[in-house]
Amino acid sequence: MPRKLSLFSLALVFFSGLLALLGYKFLQWREAEKNASFFRENKTPASDKPSLDNLPTIDPMKIEHALVLEEIGGLSPKGPEASKRWYQPDVASYWPQEMDFTVEYGAKKHDPTPHPSEVPVGVWVYQLPNEDWALYFAKHSPMPSLVPKNRSLVLSLVKKFGNRVVVDRQFRDPDESGKLLYFWPSGKNLITILYYSPVVNEEFLRRYLDKYPSSL
Repeated sequence: MPRKLSLFSLALVFFSGLLALLGYKFLQWREAEKNASFFRENKTPASDKPSLDNLPTIDPMKIEHALVLEEIGGLSPKGPEASKRWYQPDVASYWPQEMDFTVEYGAKKHDPTPHPSEVPVGVWVYQLPNEDWALYFAKHSPMPSLVPKNRSLVLSLVKKFGNRVVVDRQFRDPDESGKLLYFWPSGKNLITILYYSPVVNEEFLRRYLDKYPSSL
């Protein structure tokens, strides 16, 4: 009798492990399906554009509310700016009005300590008329004309601090040099964080996701 119970216990452990593995594989497959559907290739930047009709007027945020104007990860904010996007008359009818807020983070003034994390990090917050336009730019990137037709070659969904965000590797080289972008929609806003160096200080992602939780 004791031996039978022992074999049963071993079988139970085996099947429990097998079910856990199958569950993990299913979650991986489901996440891959979400990725594929989000960057569905039958949607082009032109065909997927939301309506421009009857868009509400943007009530601009104050720059100190739009951006985190304090030290993050040992880097200090530099040159924050707020501006209303201007389009040439021949393209103005293709895009919605928006407010742009931008800031770079770099080493403190007169800080002599060399460190890779002192390479600037750039942040852009785009205030858009509605959630549809924020989601559109999350699917096609803030620069839709630069992304290849097969968007999944350079864009992918990742999870950061419990949020789904898009990572754009089109400007990143195999040796991890070049620029790396993360962006996501948060309600009517689109947030972009640009890393200029191989060092990815995720404290910036955490702080801006705390301020702007992802809508994805």
